[in-house]
Amino acid sequence: PLPLELPGTVLNDASCSVEVDGSDWILNDAIFNCESIPTCSIECEPPRKQLLNDASERCGCTLEWYIHSQWMGTALAFGIYL
Repeated sequence: PLPLELPGTVLNDASCSVEVDGSDWILNDAIFNCESIPTCSIECEPPRKQLLNDASERCGCTLEWYIHSQWMGTALAFGIYL
């Protein structure tokens, strides 16, 4: 049994899904008059700290699992080679 879920399962989580549309970043060549751009008042929600803590802990544990598995695989291969 694995101590953590497989990477494919982790990446399939809904929190890892981000829709990216390249057209959002297209900026046509133009001359902009910054004085004519109206000011906007955007209020953002504060970061969800619990979600960030959970995601960063999960990522850290997955990274640690991966590094240990690579190290153990290399050590085992080296031991068999000798």
